[in-house]
Amino acid sequence: MALRDQVSSASGSLTQDVQVHDFFPVRDDVRDAVSSHESNAEKTVMCFGTFDVLHPGHIAYLREAASYGSRLVVIVARDATVLRIKGKVPLHTEEQRLRAVAARESIAVLGGVDDPYEVLSLFHPAVLCL
Repeated sequence: MALRDQVSSASGSLTQDVQVHDFFPVRDDVRDAVSSHESNAEKTVMCFGTFDVLHPGHIAYLREAASYGSRLVVIVARDATVLRIKGKVPLHTEEQRLRAVAARESIAVLGGVDDPYEVLSLFHPAVLCL
């Protein structure tokens, strides 16, 4: 199922204004975040990573990325993607890594399964931080 299709039936959780979206599918909170972004024309910054064992370097990266806009969307690599690219599974599951990143007050989402670039068309970032 395409990421855009999954967004329309969301399953994630909101805790303390932190948005965690797993796209397995997602609930209305993701759709609302996307709609809010589109209607408010906020400057969205997107960054990517595995974020296994979140450390000070990751925090600095996220802070720096956030400084380039008004909304930070962090794409957390899926376990299968990490295995394919790095040749080993991460220490923490994708859900654990997703929640750790989301606790940093950003929108955290897992990367797409079928099309890793589809998330770009979903959030329309103005800035990509690599």
